[in-house]
Amino acid sequence: MEENYRTTQVKSMLGAGIAYQTPKLYAYLGYEFIPNNETAIYLSRTQSANSFFPKGLINLGVNYSIEGTKGSYAHPTPLLDSLLRQKNRLGWFFGIGPSSAFPTRTSGYLTDLYPFLDDRSMSNTFPEITLGYHFSKHEFIVSANFRPIRQERNAFSFHQSIQRNSFGIEAYKFLFDYHGFAPFVGAGLLYENIKLDEKDNDITLPQEKFNTTTPSLVFGWDIRPSRRADTWLLRTNLRYAPFLTLEKNDKEISLQHLEFNFIQAVIYPQRRKMYKALAK
Repeated sequence: MEENYRTTQVKSMLGAGIAYQTPKLYAYLGYEFIPNNETAIYLSRTQSANSFFPKGLINLGVNYSIEGTKGSYAHPTPLLDSLLRQKNRLGWFFGIGPSSAFPTRTSGYLTDLYPFLDDRSMSNTFPEITLGYHFSKHEFIVSANFRPIRQERNAFSFHQSIQRNSFGIEAYKFLFDYHGFAPFVGAGLLYENIKLDEKDNDITLPQEKFNTTTPSLVFGWDIRPSRRADTWLLRTNLRYAPFLTLEKNDKEISLQHLEFNFIQAVIYPQRRKMYKALAK
């Protein structure tokens, strides 16, 4: 029997530190304390024992500021900004960036039948691909996205793989723009094509397939130094499907994950074309 094992634990920490800041540099030295550092680990499929995280961690970091937005509102940006505030034009965009997904709830299927598996295992890092339209006058976006998500668990010769091809249609509204920080909130509908594969001691179990639709919540923010006239920008998306679960052996497998699209590069080709025309 293969004796590999891993577990994911969420622990609260208390931290304190000191920092020093200059116009270009930020340095930090801190200490983080883990009040409850005890955790249970499995030595076999049926035998567990207690283990301990370190009581504390020392953090040391240095950040250097790089100015990349100087001149972002120079000619012809104000002209393009004024146009986009008056009309819902030039709104098509394409975006792509890396994402991950964090489980937020336990799965009875795992905790009851396979407690030695990592119930809180995170997904692989996956791309999020988006195509949409930005109604700039009303600060409103409608978009479609695709995310291929894979989550794996492996311990003591039992392997589980959940593969999701997730397609989403979403609409969200920008709330305000604070010096280039523009948060948004909205909702969507997901179509999920899911395959569940399991192998127990080299015996492949029957594959399970699921197709379902489920609502989602979406929120995040844009970083846009040119107000509404950016030809490209950086966007962060967070997405949550509160009702997405699978059922197997009368038990629930939770896919109620918080997706975190770290940094998505968003390109507005129509705006870029207009920017060049106005610059002449």
